[in-house]
Amino acid sequence: MLDICEKLSNMNTSKIVIFAGENDVSNGQPISLIKDIIFKTAQCIQDQTNCDIFICKISPRRDVAVRDFNFMLEDVSSELPVKLIDCYNYFVYGNGQ
Repeated sequence: MLDICEKLSNMNTSKIVIFAGENDVSNGQPISLIKDIIFKTAQCIQDQTNCDIFICKISPRRDVAVRDFNFMLEDVSSELPVKLIDCYNYFVYGNGQ
């Protein structure tokens, strides 16, 4: 993800949406490591551009629970000037399934 920041500094865009961590969570990467990468990437994008940054929560998955990861994304969004997109709840029925 850090390679992306360099490329973004040369682009003319006003909004960036980060969809991150789905494969890492599925592969069992520690949430703290993923948080560090997302945090550094968002900071880098913020330093290199003048864009609005959005981070998207992970939708429910059959292969792994993503709630802890999504809580981490909430923490990141509270620590940085980014907006959080809650995709998770759009895939959950009223009965919780």
